[in-house]
Amino acid sequence: MLIKVGMFLNGQNRQWILFALFALVLFVQVFLLTKHTGKMKDEAKFIAVEREEIKNFDGSCRGLLWERYAGSIWPLPKNQTISKSVTFLDKIVKIHLNQPCKILFDRLLHYEDLLPEYTSKCFISTNGVEKQFADFNSDDQKILASKISVNLKSCSEWPSQKMKENYKIIVKNGEISIVADENWGVLHALESILQSIIVEDEKPALRDGIIDDEPRFAHRGLMLDTARHYLPVEILKAQIAAMAMNKLNVFQWHIVDRESFPYMGKKFPELAEKGAFSMNHIYTISNIREIIEFARVRGIRVIPEFDSPGHADAWSKGRPDDFLAECHGFANEMTKRSMDPSNEETYEHFDELWQELRQVFNDEFIHLGGDEVDSSCYKGNDKIAKFMMKKNILRPEELQKYWNGRIFEICEKNKFKYLVWEEAWYNGFPDEEDLGLNIKENVIIGIWKDFAQWDWARTLSKTTNEGFNSILLAPWYLDWGANWDISNKGWEYFYSVNMESWAKTEEQKKMFIGGSGALWAEYVDATQSLSQTYPRLSSTAEKLWSFNTRNTPGEEEFQRLADFRCKMMSRGIPVAARITQKKRADRMFWNHCQKPFSYNLDIL
Repeated sequence: MLIKVGMFLNGQNRQWILFALFALVLFVQVFLLTKHTGKMKDEAKFIAVEREEIKNFDGSCRGLLWERYAGSIWPLPKNQTISKSVTFLDKIVKIHLNQPCKILFDRLLHYEDLLPEYTSKCFISTNGVEKQFADFNSDDQKILASKISVNLKSCSEWPSQKMKENYKIIVKNGEISIVADENWGVLHALESILQSIIVEDEKPALRDGIIDDEPRFAHRGLMLDTARHYLPVEILKAQIAAMAMNKLNVFQWHIVDRESFPYMGKKFPELAEKGAFSMNHIYTISNIREIIEFARVRGIRVIPEFDSPGHADAWSKGRPDDFLAECHGFANEMTKRSMDPSNEETYEHFDELWQELRQVFNDEFIHLGGDEVDSSCYKGNDKIAKFMMKKNILRPEELQKYWNGRIFEICEKNKFKYLVWEEAWYNGFPDEEDLGLNIKENVIIGIWKDFAQWDWARTLSKTTNEGFNSILLAPWYLDWGANWDISNKGWEYFYSVNMESWAKTEEQKKMFIGGSGALWAEYVDATQSLSQTYPRLSSTAEKLWSFNTRNTPGEEEFQRLADFRCKMMSRGIPVAARITQKKRADRMFWNHCQKPFSYNLDIL
């Protein structure tokens, strides 16, 4: 056999084989070159289209230099009917309200100031001469709309879980009107109007039509951690202002954790004096009320989170003998020491603190935490062992059930309803779910885990099936992700969450009341808080508001999000440029915002 092969490779046959190999290599090179050239042509064609659109830019009020998405609204409205006719805007537009509503007064003045600020940025280039909006207001122009009429049915002082946020915008025959059940809908309508402004015949305008809109879910939020890295009051305000632009309505304030205790209360000031990073890193009651008011007038609830019984190290710095258990076993590095469930004084102190929190925070809900309780801290503690025998508690993990019951009683005494993380439901055992008390109407369970046996869809299906109101955070982690994946998912991942695939019944869907993005602060501080949040949280905002979203976002969603990004930036929010892993999409962010970004928090 070897002799035959050797004979075959000799002489002329060898030359033919070498020629064939050479031809094959040449073919592969030509194929790859052709493919690369085609790709280059496609990219060149795409860039040419970009340049042509830029060359033909008419200076409209839209954020991006793209024609077809001018006047688009984010998040996507429920129903929108648009005609080809338009209503032109006067350089000063007043907002007329049909009834007194004190909480709306300053916000309406704000939008009256913001409308000309928005429209005056519309530059029209004619023969190389730039004209601004003020140049259009002459007698020979068409009739310009100079007011927005608001028909408000009811004025509410505080946003709540049951607040009505629906609104209708009618633009027709030179008139603009808003109809809303409550003032929160008026705020959303005015945000939609700002986004809808376009340029027609060299004048700012709104397309005639009707927008009939309401949120899909009642709970649409952002969780911010101010314990791992302190966030100044102005950063929190900027975050809240950005939330309002995205029609979000719940600020979950993870104010304390094991790293620091920045809440400076009157009852136990030593907790912050010793537990905060420094006295420059605290939130006084005055600071907190300022933040709550800033959020309230924008229709955003502020729900404080005081995590317990785990994540509690910082409590012990100010009162080392009152709150935490002595650890004699292994304590996890992440969660460290836990509250002592056997110490009656601990519950007395919680009751005193909760009385103060009831006077500071106005929302009906408080978040109790309940995650990552390290039961190993209780093992080997003789005092706790005797307590367990007395209460007939068999396992250290079951102590959280007892803790839940006592803290729930304190909440109810102080007229708080409560949110908890999912572990407070299953007490460390994912197949032994039991909160310990049958008060389902008072509790909301937050689903944050998405790894191993804690698949969020599985957990959400079980909590809703048991009759618990539930919110979702797991797929919308803004720091490293719930599974600590450093890849840091882009906006497409946030948008692609299937909101219904987990539900088996309509009753389960009713128990799913919304969700939140979560920005934990181990690796995030004030310098990147906003850009780490946006624009990815905008994807979450649209999924939670809109009824008509797709689970596989495409070009339309990207273009609308890119446009909205620029609109947010024009109002002083530093929104990140790299929002996707796609090279083509990245390139589309090259200087395509009409107005260069600058910090201007006065127009938030």
